[in-house]
This record gives sequence, C-alpha cells and structure tokens, in this order.
Amino acid sequence: MEIRLPFPTPKVPVPKKNRIPHKFLPWIEARKKYQLTHAQTQMARELGMDPTHLRTRVKKSDPRVRLPIPELIETLYLEHFGRAQPEVIRSIEELAAEHLQRRVEKKLSAGESADGDEDSGDEDEDNGDEDDDGPSGAGVPV
Repeated sequence: MEIRLPFPTPKVPVPKKNRIPHKFLPWIEARKKYQLTHAQTQMARELGMDPTHLRTRVKKSDPRVRLPIPELIETLYLEHFGRAQPEVIRSIEELAAEHLQRRVEKKLSAGESADGDEDSGDEDEDNGDEDDDGPSGAGVPV
C-alpha cells in the first residue's frame, strides 16, 4: 500500500529561516554572555579567538587582561589589523543565512549537473586531430 501525502514534497530540502548552523551557535552565546556588539564578534572571529575561551585567550602576565572583553577585542584588532573596525560588519545571523543559502544553491547545482552529465557523453571523443598532446592531456601545444 502506497502512502500519499496531501502536498507535494520538494526535491531539495528548504532550510528553516530561523535555523542557525552549529558552527555559529558558540559565537551567539559568547555575544550574549560578554555583551558584544556584532562588530566586536566579527573582530574576535577575524582574530581567530575561540568563543568558548575568550577570557583565557591572553596570557595572565599581559596588562591588557584587566580590560573588559569588548575593549580587549577592540585593542587587539587595532594592533593586528591597523584599523578600529572591520570595513563591512555582518552579524552572525546574516552569516548563517548566507551559509544556508550557499548550501541550498550547491545542492541545486549538484542536482542539475547530475542530470546534465547523462547527455554529455560525446564531448570527450577524439576527433582525430594531429596536434593531440598524448596521454598527459595538458591541452597546451608545444
């Protein structure tokens, strides 16, 4: 017995709009915990900081350790990149939405390329040209 759904099922799963990938969740938690702005969160990510260990990032002998986390991130970013803020500031939620969109597009293009490969069998045939480069396949005439 075949089960029929009352609605058509999509070929490509569409992600939920509010879904946040797991790799971005620690940054959202750190932003809330340390009261960081979107710019400060992006600066910390660009500096290569670990969101779960923001406080233990700097050596204890460093006098900057006494700074609050947001000011510490800004100070390190200015020293490392030579500017006070990133040129383009994007929130974690925007990055997550772009990430999900890229994944959907990748799945769509993978589905299209799989369909298109069946008809393209004639493209790789040898047409008998004398300037064939041999088994290397470099395609560059000598």
